[in-house]
Amino acid sequence: MNMNKSDTTRPAKKPLFYGWIVVGASSLVTLSAATSAISLLSIFVVPLADEFGWSRSVIAGGISGGTLVGILGAVFVGRIVDKHGARKLLAAGCFAQGIATIGLAFTQGLWMLLPLLAIARSNLVAVVSVAAPTTASNWFIRKRSQAIAWVVMGDKMSLIIFPPLVQVIISATNWRVAWASLGVFTLIFGVVPALAFIRRRPEDMGLLPDGDEVTPSSEASTAPEAVQEIQWTSKEALHTPALWMLVVLQFVRGAVGTSIAVHRVPYFTDQGIDATIAATLVTVFAIGMAVGTPLWTKLMDVVPSNVALAFHFLAMGFVMAFLLSVSSPSVAYVYAFTEGVIATGNNPVILITIARYYGRSSLGTIRGMTQVAWIAGLGVGPPAAGLAYDLRGSYVIAFAFFGALAVLASLLAVRVRPPVHPEPVASA
Repeated sequence: MNMNKSDTTRPAKKPLFYGWIVVGASSLVTLSAATSAISLLSIFVVPLADEFGWSRSVIAGGISGGTLVGILGAVFVGRIVDKHGARKLLAAGCFAQGIATIGLAFTQGLWMLLPLLAIARSNLVAVVSVAAPTTASNWFIRKRSQAIAWVVMGDKMSLIIFPPLVQVIISATNWRVAWASLGVFTLIFGVVPALAFIRRRPEDMGLLPDGDEVTPSSEASTAPEAVQEIQWTSKEALHTPALWMLVVLQFVRGAVGTSIAVHRVPYFTDQGIDATIAATLVTVFAIGMAVGTPLWTKLMDVVPSNVALAFHFLAMGFVMAFLLSVSSPSVAYVYAFTEGVIATGNNPVILITIARYYGRSSLGTIRGMTQVAWIAGLGVGPPAAGLAYDLRGSYVIAFAFFGALAVLASLLAVRVRPPVHPEPVASA
């Protein structure tokens, strides 16, 4: 009798909130799309230059040109996610990227390399980078920081897994087999999870954000305050200074981050560090990112968004100065881990700030607006650093310039305060 009584009084176990399944699928899609990440593409720079005789600025320009094509779709992607969800969009984008990456294995000249890079890079920077975190953000409010952390973790895990694997494949076979392998991975682990598990918003499934339960009207006053947030339309957001400052910061973030990412491996080899060791440094960098992601999301929970933004850009300036001091493998490993911890603040700090300031209703469209600036930065940074190298035979001037730019951006970031809605009403 006692056992029966104990069984009846035991609280029922709460089922897993579907939002976490969406987060897991989004993270897996991000992992698969990161096969076209700049840090990974940088491993192909030296083999391509050796086989075709192209300069580093030409190859970096090809990567950046492919990135800039994403500008054409970034804003439209956000609107589609807000209106129809990201399920079919993510699946189609990963399918296109997978086919394009396999096509890169058959490259015979720039006429093949450039359009295929454009397709592969566009999916990552314009589709996945907007749609995946926006989808996760739509399922959470109080736990948004943790959700976004897990989504961007997919990108970090790719840099732990792929660089050493790709370097081994290139060493054992060639760069063509490596690209074909990456394309197959994207087809399998990008398309399937998107179609099977991604859903638009919890309300579409009769659920509430964060897995909250619907409270009776008599108990409405006890509903957690955290689920209330101001909702901005994209037109309203365009009239706020905060959005335009975030646009500028996104441009700087793209330019500074990719100026390092594309040229990191070539820079290390110029310093006398073996190419195989240089590739493992990318993995150490990714481990630093995996460690740093929860630290940055936790920081966003305890300090104002503009303070976290300013600290991040100031730290990026420090990273550039540190990079110029690297001259041996041992220092390079310390640098790579440090850069990883700091650089991983890129995504969560910006993403969480935008979601906090503007709410969920037009989040995809607003994210798309800022993404255009980020993509433009991606397109400017690598060729600028590559051109500086071709002209001077050194990356010092380029890295010093981008480091100073990051420090200046930190001064702007302090001024990015929450906008005041013209009609302070609204709830999620």
